[in-house]
Amino acid sequence: MKRLYRITGLCVVALWLLMVAQLVAREQRMQAPLTFDEHVMGVFDDNTEEWAGVYFQDKKIGYTHTALKRIQDGYQINHTIMLDMVMMGVAQKTRAQINTVTDHEFNLQVFSLRINSGALSFIAYGDIDADNMMTLSVTSGGKTEEKKLQLSRAPVISNTLKYSLMKDGLRPGAVYERIIFDPMTMSNRTATIEVLDREPVSVAGQEHDCYRMRVTYMGVAMTAWIDGQGRTVKEESPSGMVLVREERQQALQGSTGEGLDIVEAVAIEVDTPFYSSNLRSLSLRLLNVELDGFQIHGGRQSMAGNVVTVVRQDVGRHSSYALPFERGGFEAWLTPSLLIQSDHPEIADLVKSINGGNRSALRLARRLHDWVYKNIEKRPTMGMPSALDVLASRQGDCNEHAVLMAALCRAAGIPARVAAGVVYMRGRFYYHAWNELYLNEWVPVDATLGQFPADVTHVKFVEGDMEDQLMVLNLIGRLKIEVVDYQ
Repeated sequence: MKRLYRITGLCVVALWLLMVAQLVAREQRMQAPLTFDEHVMGVFDDNTEEWAGVYFQDKKIGYTHTALKRIQDGYQINHTIMLDMVMMGVAQKTRAQINTVTDHEFNLQVFSLRINSGALSFIAYGDIDADNMMTLSVTSGGKTEEKKLQLSRAPVISNTLKYSLMKDGLRPGAVYERIIFDPMTMSNRTATIEVLDREPVSVAGQEHDCYRMRVTYMGVAMTAWIDGQGRTVKEESPSGMVLVREERQQALQGSTGEGLDIVEAVAIEVDTPFYSSNLRSLSLRLLNVELDGFQIHGGRQSMAGNVVTVVRQDVGRHSSYALPFERGGFEAWLTPSLLIQSDHPEIADLVKSINGGNRSALRLARRLHDWVYKNIEKRPTMGMPSALDVLASRQGDCNEHAVLMAALCRAAGIPARVAAGVVYMRGRFYYHAWNELYLNEWVPVDATLGQFPADVTHVKFVEGDMEDQLMVLNLIGRLKIEVVDYQ
């Protein structure tokens, strides 16, 4: 039931880190492009900064700060997010910081990303040469790895997108697109920005004449209100998080959400509670959300209108094969990724110690699942879910269990991916993450709850790595569930 760390925890860090500062821009009363250096930044060494409070259900849970400085060859932008919340009864404090150096057109040159949350940390550094080759250095679990990434074009980064678009000006009805580099997934993504209209917005008793804008990034749409001076007045995400412009002193004031448990606050209650153990099938009506783009239909799940039916998968002898796995078409689920470091020697050594020479994919998958379930402490954690971090700290919630399980299985030659959706507990559905393993068919397993296979209350909405799972943000605070049938 701990998927929410990522949805309203990490995605406040990750999604805000990637999206908050990219909401645009500046009123342009003339058709000619704005000269940013002269008319926005002023003299050569001027600075500009913005502060904002982050709120959920009208309670403050943190703040953001963005500072931009003109330097000789371009700009330096520092973006900081501080979050202080409760998750499943445990206080969580997280600091995320991304520092960027760009050229005069705000094309990315150098960036560093750091996320700290208790015992866990994630650090990434990258620079781009003239041929758009990025050299990356990623530190996770106390280990540093260097990688090369060839980019198709010079991107901007999320915390500079706002300034990049300032040059174009804002006009109701205008649509902008920018290719931005996502430091979480180390890939280029397209952000679409639509200027919807102009409307007044009241903040702290003061009314601001603003442009209302919709920003869509990685399938997630959020709304922003920008005043005529290019300052962000307010932002709203689909998950119910709200960012409000504040002065420095007000932004730095402590959190007022100590009694608000975010995991419980966004859990989905049902009118017909049921006993979920040993169910063979479950049918649910999904209400109040658009389901296009989600991966609900397929495998053990089927859709009829807005009703999803999940049937139990039985795992037997047919669910195995002899390792090594030699079928084609599964490369994406057998190769390492930024956070699923299945090629690291420590991951490979652990698999060997657990395996003991076993060649049965099913038996080895069970052993790996049981090891993760028994050896990783069940603890809400806000940060970047990295397999090496989890192996080093031996703690985490469902995301940590899922990335470590995926890394171990891939290292063993068993195709594995992460699934995200909801799971039922104590009369409510909670946002959650688990794994799917290919054992002659895709089989859901949950190393957090110790279920092999996972029960029918695991309803999958998306599958894949982190960037794919961000789509779940569109459900939080909106999805309603009715129980149709169970047996």
